[in-house]
Amino acid sequence: MAYKAYEENTEFSKQEHKRDQSGGEGPPMLYLKKGITNVRILPPYSKAGKWFRSISEHVVRTGEGWRTYTCPRSAGQECPICDKGTELVERGKAEASEDLAEQGDALRPRRQFLSNVICYSSPDGNHNISKGIMVMKYGVTVKRQLLDLNQDEGGWQKITDEKAGVDLKIQRDGEGFNTKYSVLPQPNRTNIKEKLAEDNIVLDNLNLHDLDKVFPVRSFEDLQGVLSGTEYTPGFPAKQVEKQVEAGFKVVEGTAVELDNLTVLTDTVTAPDLPDPPSSVGGE
Repeated sequence: MAYKAYEENTEFSKQEHKRDQSGGEGPPMLYLKKGITNVRILPPYSKAGKWFRSISEHVVRTGEGWRTYTCPRSAGQECPICDKGTELVERGKAEASEDLAEQGDALRPRRQFLSNVICYSSPDGNHNISKGIMVMKYGVTVKRQLLDLNQDEGGWQKITDEKAGVDLKIQRDGEGFNTKYSVLPQPNRTNIKEKLAEDNIVLDNLNLHDLDKVFPVRSFEDLQGVLSGTEYTPGFPAKQVEKQVEAGFKVVEGTAVELDNLTVLTDTVTAPDLPDPPSSVGGE
């Protein structure tokens, strides 16, 4: 076979270099499981003064399970998953097909939020303060309750304050579209540095995660690969996922639809919070 060389993918090299420098992993993630999670939300992570970041993500299931993909439109880029959803909605209107329209709606991204937190305890017992600063991922319902608590009038004000912030108990009940969340403030304000010091943890030795860099947007080609069942991102081995259904969409138990080899949650921005997926591809 004749020698044949290709042009270097410099972006891939940069990504791998950053991955090596950071230890090869993203920040430790905290997903709200069924039961009670006790946390303290930490102060703003950037000069902009924001203690949470909003992201839009598509949730799909391939042969390897649930995966999430940050929607490129949130970064002003084109998104093939959104395009496919728009195409199906328009076809549904043209063909007077409610199924197609609903399947297009199912491809819309859901809103999620990220905050730096100290987790005191979690329902599964896998998370506590020994994990250091984690990134908590949560939905619209929890976000609204957090902002209600953070208001000057009728709220607790400055719940993320280091010296006099508020510890929170977040309870999750129910399953699927019947999932409910409640956020309850603990009665006494505390100094988070002093509280952690009691367990010999020095907050000043820890770093807030730059939430703007968590779950970065993948390329248009990568997401086209998701739709076709093949991963294209360097660092993600290319795999042809086995077909699960025939071409086209199919409603499954009223909560999901299948397009060839992938399943999409029927969630929208206004829908109730759904069970969180195990991880996000963009977060690797």
